[in-house]
Amino acid sequence: MKVTDIQQIARLIDNLELCHHKAERHVELILQAIAQGSTTKGYQARETASSHPATAMWRNAITVLGEWLVGATAPPASLDVGGHTGSELAHAIGALTELKAWQVRQVINKLKHASRLYPDVEYYEMVEYLERYADCRAFRDQTVNTIIHDTCDGEPATISLAAAIDHLQPCNWNFSDNLLLVLRAIDGQLYPEKPFAAHGRNARLNPIRERMRVVAATLCAFCEAPAGVIVDDMLLKVLGEATDARKTLALRLEAKISEVFGANA
Repeated sequence: MKVTDIQQIARLIDNLELCHHKAERHVELILQAIAQGSTTKGYQARETASSHPATAMWRNAITVLGEWLVGATAPPASLDVGGHTGSELAHAIGALTELKAWQVRQVINKLKHASRLYPDVEYYEMVEYLERYADCRAFRDQTVNTIIHDTCDGEPATISLAAAIDHLQPCNWNFSDNLLLVLRAIDGQLYPEKPFAAHGRNARLNPIRERMRVVAATLCAFCEAPAGVIVDDMLLKVLGEATDARKTLALRLEAKISEVFGANA
């Protein structure tokens, strides 16, 4: 395996986001690259393709929130946002107030910026960039001081509404439920039935977790390390001979997975 190929595959591993809604496919592509000893293309360039079904969901969410802002009494019910209708999302926010309008604009800007569908739209995290909110300090502070009470890995936890909006990523596997939770919190519903899951927060709830446990264990077995759980014999065959280069990359990927889902995933 060439040094340049090793470096390219290593970059794919380092850039892997296991909270992404296509993370399982990304892992498959990395495993294929390790087995083949090279990769002709990564996965990053295709994430925001306008033809991907997820982009329709993101656009629908932005449309529904925009309609609510202008006072539409009945946002398009037919617009689907990950199983939630436009009417459901609008109802979750409740009656229009000045504070709610500001917070919803923050959500819209976050979605536009994070989806990369609106390259001219900027978003600055409310928790981190206080100086960016000098002209609307009161609204920013109220949002930071609004505390959502949920759970993290099954234990009681809290997260501010500002942090939840800051971490609202359209590409996240739990995006639609996260969005609904945020909108309900804007309306003052601060004890959600389902917790906020983004990045590493509540990673145990990620539906790919069990598969990633198997992948991580298989990578350990491939490198002749303790596996911990059942391994995927077919994946071992796909990986082929345990060369030094493959083992180095396999351990790098296993560490990445275990960082998110725990030791040996």
